[in-house]
Amino acid sequence: VKDRLGDPDQLRSVEETKVLLTQKITDRLKDFVSDVDTRHDAAMHPLTQDKLSMRQGHRKERKTLKAKQAERWHVEDSARQARLRRGVGGLWDRMTGRTKSVMTKNEREAWSAHKRDQQQREDLIVEQLRERQALQRSIAALRTKHIRDRRILAREINQTLKAQARDPHSYEMSRHHDHDRARYQGPSFDL
Repeated sequence: VKDRLGDPDQLRSVEETKVLLTQKITDRLKDFVSDVDTRHDAAMHPLTQDKLSMRQGHRKERKTLKAKQAERWHVEDSARQARLRRGVGGLWDRMTGRTKSVMTKNEREAWSAHKRDQQQREDLIVEQLRERQALQRSIAALRTKHIRDRRILAREINQTLKAQARDPHSYEMSRHHDHDRARYQGPSFDL
């Protein structure tokens, strides 16, 4: 026995061995959790990038629409104001009532233009919401999968800790046995 195990004074005590095994198990479990976190982050990264680019694209579309509508409003408003004559002709139009009819027509056109622009903004927002909701569904599905993965991992960690608490030596032996089995796959028949 002394030849196999070495000098008894050099061996760890049972308590030291338990602490060492517990630390090894804890470190291994932390590695598993870290691996899962890394995989989850890597899986979420493309969707996060899509979300950011979508947000920037939507902002740009809204800003472009706002600028084009402001420019069109300015052009249309100038055209409406040009219908009102100035000077003596404008004074004559006021006395004959033509100015009032032109102003009423201008107000109706301005209101129609306002409603048209408002509808365009609402249509753009609805379209962008549809796009965003499709992406949000993908993100939610991935998050649900990640939650499921974490629950499975937590269950496995819990089972491992319970098994280790019952018999730390057999756990260590089975872990080495599983590792050896995973390493040797049998002869390769590849050509």
